[in-house]
Amino acid sequence: MSSFGGNIQPFDTLKGDIEKPTGGGTKSEISFKSYKEFPNIGNAEKLYVATDENAIYRWDDEKNVYICVGRNYDNISAIQCTLN
Repeated sequence: MSSFGGNIQPFDTLKGDIEKPTGGGTKSEISFKSYKEFPNIGNAEKLYVATDENAIYRWDDEKNVYICVGRNYDNISAIQCTLN
């Protein structure tokens, strides 16, 4: 298992205009109706679920962005890849 560095606050202690997620989740997963409801700064040790698009995101501490790591295959129109 990877170890992540940085000062990560529990969801309950985040400040700002953030509502608690609806739909439940576990300690390593947080569900929101849309990715637009994700906190401004995520937690690299958690997965964020956007239920409206059936997509899973992770927070990238280095780039300060959410990266989609999983999506409902019915919503994928094309996949770009490079073969070596």
